[in-house]
Amino acid sequence: MPTCLESLVAACPLEGTCSFARNEAGAAGRFCFASGRTLARLQVTACAADAGVESATTVETVRNADGSVCYTRESSCNCLMACEFATATWRNAAGEAVAAEDFTSNGYHNVACAGASTTRVDCSQQNAPAGCDSWPSLPGGPDSATASCTEGSCP
Repeated sequence: MPTCLESLVAACPLEGTCSFARNEAGAAGRFCFASGRTLARLQVTACAADAGVESATTVETVRNADGSVCYTRESSCNCLMACEFATATWRNAAGEAVAAEDFTSNGYHNVACAGASTTRVDCSQQNAPAGCDSWPSLPGGPDSATASCTEGSCP
């Protein structure tokens, strides 16, 4: 994993037992951890061919126990390509871009840390390097689903 993401995520680990609450659409939208940190997932736009929406955008915000923002990840995918290709911007607590990421459904991630060269990471199951199992995967995402969290109260 590129060091800029390692540092960002390590400063605000999502630790301890986890519970999640569903949003109005029935998806896991808010996660609460024993450490007091929370993660909120907000789908800003969703694919809707009949409405002319060409990209889906999701913002994930990790907050400290005191409610202050720790980091955010805004991701977008092209609905016309069945969301097989996506981009994401990782931001620190001050809202500054820390990394730009693009990834494909086959597991390749290209990450450009601010002021550094691009790192290509192959996280496909066939060729996954040792660091892929610790790739910043937020709960409820395609890699972890909600398996590590229990549905319940999450204020």
